[in-house]
Amino acid sequence: MPRGGIETAHRHWSHLIEGLQASPKDFYKSVAAAIKRREIPDCKIGSVQWPEGGWFSARRLYLRVRRGKMLIDICGAPFGTGFFASSWLCLPPPSILVAVVLTIFGFVFGFGALLDLMRRNPMQTFTLNPPIREQIIQLLVMLGLDVLFVLLVVIFGIIRPLFFPPRPTYYRIDTATMFYTAVQQALKEVIDDLCKAQGVRLLTEEEWKPIMRGFGR
Repeated sequence: MPRGGIETAHRHWSHLIEGLQASPKDFYKSVAAAIKRREIPDCKIGSVQWPEGGWFSARRLYLRVRRGKMLIDICGAPFGTGFFASSWLCLPPPSILVAVVLTIFGFVFGFGALLDLMRRNPMQTFTLNPPIREQIIQLLVMLGLDVLFVLLVVIFGIIRPLFFPPRPTYYRIDTATMFYTAVQQALKEVIDDLCKAQGVRLLTEEEWKPIMRGFGR
């Protein structure tokens, strides 16, 4: 599952534009070009696939714009006689990659210590004399506790942003607002150009207002 998602969304905008037609591939290409022209610092553009429903449902392609921890996922797709577009500003939870690496390191370290013990005491290890057996048990217990600790850290790291989001500050709010506004202006530029080229009514300022939640609301 990709990072981000509706659970971490802070701002959202969507609109069905009647009479407008475009292919998602060309639409995403135009939006990406409009974003690049704005030279947003530390901005990276890619794509992401989100499932339409559960894990095994069909997936829909989104344009992804990243700046630090901030993510903006943009959707564009034909719908009936119109074209649907949306944008989501998300602050994803911490990645579990670091925790996975720590878990692997814990396993390697624990088994390395066990193998070293067996190498230094080969005969006693295979006969499982009580002192050696006790040391092996202690190593296995320590390894299990290390893995349990890492798993608890992972679980807490995932759920913490959902129940205890980062404290809002002027800087965080301003940074998120600048990033989202710049990307949204690029999106508006592309949609306005498409509407003008096809003789479709331009969206009003009211129709461009995003829905806000979390900090910056």
